[in-house]
Amino acid sequence: MSASIHSNTVDQRIDWAAVMAFDLRKGTRFEFNVYDPATGTSEVRARVGPPRRIDVPAGTFRVFAVTYWVKKSTGAERYIVYATERLPRLMIREDFPDGTISELVKRR
Repeated sequence: MSASIHSNTVDQRIDWAAVMAFDLRKGTRFEFNVYDPATGTSEVRARVGPPRRIDVPAGTFRVFAVTYWVKKSTGAERYIVYATERLPRLMIREDFPDGTISELVKRR
């Protein structure tokens, strides 16, 4: 099976990395596309919240909360990525549509 992929499209398995690669500043909005073989190409719209502190098992971090919506053919999904304010960015936490939370548990 083959599919035609448009420019500005990333594999949905790494959409979180694409989100963190943008110039994150409070109030910034951006768009891109993701591709999933099961649902095809979907539009993503993101919004960056103000910097804040977040506590996870690995410690306390200053982060941007980036909320993004994936408009799939099966319905819209909302994700929140908490990315460090400082570069290089690290993903400290991600909130998934089904209520699952993935957090950084250990620093190197």
